[in-house]
Amino acid sequence: MSKISQILLQTSLIVLSLNTSSAVGEVIMFDHPPSAEELGEILFSNKMPRTKIKTRSINFSEKRAIFDQPKEQQMEEADSVGLPIEFSFNSAGILDQSRPFLDEVGEMLILDKFSQEKLLIESHTDASGPQQYNYYLSKRRAVAVKNYLLKTYQISANRLSIAAQGENAPLPGRNPFAAVNRRVQFYRAP
Repeated sequence: MSKISQILLQTSLIVLSLNTSSAVGEVIMFDHPPSAEELGEILFSNKMPRTKIKTRSINFSEKRAIFDQPKEQQMEEADSVGLPIEFSFNSAGILDQSRPFLDEVGEMLILDKFSQEKLLIESHTDASGPQQYNYYLSKRRAVAVKNYLLKTYQISANRLSIAAQGENAPLPGRNPFAAVNRRVQFYRAP
């Protein structure tokens, strides 16, 4: 591949990642496992599913950090839930301390009132390491979360989809290398 082709490919990937991350709305981050009911109310109460990523135009919107707002206001404005799912170093092995978070997600998906809802599982890394590797790692981790929910809660595979962001969408106002960026976000899926 010529140097010009490589530059064009890298530029296209950067534009695509900018477009992808600009579509992200408000996220509410939890440092403790929220209840299944609370998760369902945030994700599914009269909220529109996340739209598909546009690839023909870039749509920039201002991202706001809602972390310093009261929890009730954060819950109203959030279109996704971010959970600090931890994995073994450099792998997709889910650590035991993350299982209570994922168990609440699974419990939410089997509650009667949310039993028909679909969920997008979006994995993120911090900016440590090469960009391509971080994307690959976040994809493996999103698959691991999906597989955990499928196996543990017998959720239909067509209700869960995945997306990998790698390091492309750090939390607004946070250092891209900060540990808080290593997270899994959950969205209502169409």
